[in-house]
Parts: sequence; C-alpha cells; structure tokens
Amino acid sequence: MNMEQEIDVAVQLELADYLRATYWVLLRKLWPFLLILMLGGFVFPILFLVGVTGEAAEPSGSNWAFFVGPIVVLLIVGSPYFQAKRNMASQPVLQEELRYHFRLGGLRIVSPSSTWETTWSNIVKAQETGSNFLLFVSNSEVHIVPKRCFETLELVIDIRRLLGEALESRAKLWGDA
Repeated sequence: MNMEQEIDVAVQLELADYLRATYWVLLRKLWPFLLILMLGGFVFPILFLVGVTGEAAEPSGSNWAFFVGPIVVLLIVGSPYFQAKRNMASQPVLQEELRYHFRLGGLRIVSPSSTWETTWSNIVKAQETGSNFLLFVSNSEVHIVPKRCFETLELVIDIRRLLGEALESRAKLWGDA
C-alpha cells in the first residue's frame, strides 16, 4: 500500500464489539483488584467451608459476609454489560454507520450526524486486540474499529503498518507493523 493513500473502513458498531472493548479496558485497569477479589471472595470462603483453613464453618453461624465477594464480582462484570446496552440504545452515533478514513496525516470519522477529524498526535495510544483496533483519544474515550469490518486481511495489515508508523511507541499492535 502507498502510505499517502487513504484507507476507508465502514463500521456499524454492534453490542458485542462495544462489550469486548469495554471489558478489555476494564480488565486492563482492574486485574490486580479482581484477582485479589477472586481469591478473597471465592477461594477463601470455599476453603473455609470445607474446613481447609481451620475449623469447618458452623451451619448455625451467619456466613452472609461470604457473599460479598461474589456479589461485587457480579456487579463489576454485570454493570458494564448493562451500561453498554444503555449507551448503544441512547447514543445515536453508536447506532449509525461510521466511516473511518485512515491516512498518514491523521484520522477522520464521518457519520450521518457528525464529522470528527484529528492528527495522530492527538491519539494517546492504539491497541490491537483479537477483535478490534482501539484508538484512545484519552483514558476515558476510545474509538472502536472492529476487525470484522475490514474487507481483506491485507487491509488489517495496512492499518497495522499505518498505525505503527504514525503512532510509533504509542501503538501496541500484533505482528510486524
């Protein structure tokens, strides 16, 4: 691909794309907390109830505190799902087809209701996951470009190359860019 050429990608975001990106970001930020919560909230109560950590629990005792860990984990896992559904339903731009125009000079996103354009210097980082390219404008704003929207594998490779060249160390990509 000639790097002066523009790469266009039409994206119709789906709930699954949004959820994968949300959970990826969430797990990257909270994995130490979730690991401790899993050990403390699930493993320790099970070991305690079977008597491995000392005396077995009394059936007559109140063990309600053992449910705190699993409930917190369910909230951490469940609330992004419900928030994603709410966002997809309430934000019209998430329901529109977005056209991403990648070029060496920057990124332009066009939808029926808006246009957004920036140079690569305003992209904090780019991350490639198994299903998406995530383009972070800030720590709390990300543009999701699902790989399923690329017509060919060559376009995915071209995007990798372009992001690697434009963002350098700010791009965490698979393969050789």
